[in-house]
Amino acid sequence: MDEAFRCLIDKLDSARGHELMVGALRDFAASIGFERFAYLQKEGMRVRTLSSYPEPWKKIYLERHLVRIDPVVREARLRREPFAWSADQWKSTDDREMRDFRNEAISHGIRSGITVAVEGSFASTLMLTLASPRREISTTFSQHGAKAIQALLSVHYRSLVRSTRVDVGPRQTLSPKELLCVEWAARGRNGPQIADILGMSPRTVQDHLDKARKKAAASTVPHLIAIAKDRSWL
Repeated sequence: MDEAFRCLIDKLDSARGHELMVGALRDFAASIGFERFAYLQKEGMRVRTLSSYPEPWKKIYLERHLVRIDPVVREARLRREPFAWSADQWKSTDDREMRDFRNEAISHGIRSGITVAVEGSFASTLMLTLASPRREISTTFSQHGAKAIQALLSVHYRSLVRSTRVDVGPRQTLSPKELLCVEWAARGRNGPQIADILGMSPRTVQDHLDKARKKAAASTVPHLIAIAKDRSWL
């Protein structure tokens, strides 16, 4: 197991692009008995992923924003240590969407796995999952907590700095007027000043900023500005 972790870190360190990163993680997963891997960063409504999951499943997951109901994501937000999970153990429910989620995940070969999660910037959640179509899996990975977290953080760093492409879920993009209000707020203007500049009422400006905060899952206008800069909206 130590050798597998070392090889993963070395390969990620030399990876120059999306395909090499996917290859490194796919090899790592296979070396310890898993068929699939998935890296996920969730920040508010925004989801970034890097995975070897089947393309049809990735499309369904992102387009339907299934991160909302994903039991693994929910558990990851509560736990900061590696944990095993199984779709067979998810409680039956009258919620049709949840039943469909479980059945579709299994049909795409995602039945069990191990996940490690840590808290990222802006209260985001970072996750690395190794998955299998089998009912039972080895829990060896979860017994190496420190190394697992090191691997996760390494994937996160490379995905931001070196990956040429990362799958991104549907963005809650800002409207032109919302973006204008955020831009002027970022320049230090208050509501009445922005209203005067843009020829709007202060209430309309506040409404645009409130909608923008909701889309970005920001708690305050300064938080909104920070997120907007981080996502290159400004």
